[in-house]
Amino acid sequence: MILMPLTLKITTLSPVHIGSGDRLISGVDYLIHGNSLVVISLDKLLQWISARPDHERLVSILTTALANPKKGGIEECLRQVNHQVDLAAIQAYRINSNGHHPPEILGFIKTLTSRPFLPGSSLKGAIRSALLRGKVHEDTALQGRIDSTLSQEIEHLRSQTKNQEGRRRGPDTKSQEIEGFVFVKEGIKPNKRSNYDLNRLLQIRDSEPLDIGRSLEVQRVQLLSIRGHRLGWKEKNSDYGNNPTTLYIEALKKNITVKLTATWQTYLQSEAASELRSSTVEALFAYWTYYLRIASLNLLVQE
Repeated sequence: MILMPLTLKITTLSPVHIGSGDRLISGVDYLIHGNSLVVISLDKLLQWISARPDHERLVSILTTALANPKKGGIEECLRQVNHQVDLAAIQAYRINSNGHHPPEILGFIKTLTSRPFLPGSSLKGAIRSALLRGKVHEDTALQGRIDSTLSQEIEHLRSQTKNQEGRRRGPDTKSQEIEGFVFVKEGIKPNKRSNYDLNRLLQIRDSEPLDIGRSLEVQRVQLLSIRGHRLGWKEKNSDYGNNPTTLYIEALKKNITVKLTATWQTYLQSEAASELRSSTVEALFAYWTYYLRIASLNLLVQE
């Protein structure tokens, strides 16, 4: 197998959030100190407490504080212990809060040592989506084929009869079939389409870990929702309204440059491996910078 190493350099044009799935709670996981959001390391805090002669009393105070975050949480605990605590000694990390005092924040993906990084899988997914969007945007025949596929599915849903439980079958997004129009050879069975995944041509490793204080910050996000021809702020308890849902996130700052190592699987472009690809995929990668640019411009126009 012939491998071609590449170095990808990415610079953020706006704040970027790649979620870890973690939800940090004010008073339990972090506190605001000046213009910083300080995430507390429970292990470090317990180590500090264990070194105190009155550690049993401090553990009791901490337990009560964590159970009552709305009454001050960890910050109230530190006030009650009557000891001067150096936050740097008990913090996991700190980032710029941008003046926000959020009740909770959504965490950015990090290493076990609390250092953010850009996952290679996220970049591969973004490239795949952009290639698909760019190709569809430029190919009117492909647009017609997709419209026909979706119209048939809509018509099928309208005409189908209720099943024995009195429920209708949920709609099929047709996403795999539509992706197959672009990435997979004609006549390939659905259960074999993964063998033709264009991402097999390109392997991208995770980036090196970043310095968290220099790269992350807190950002406020408000959501817009589109349904039909209507556009409005998304609320927690209703579809539209004047009080938008507000989320707070850990985000990679604007103008942060990240390097990732990629490997191009040149073997899969050889004649011997021709059955595992299609001429369409080769054309996509031949003009991939063009399609990525078209997709980006299309998204900007939508914004």
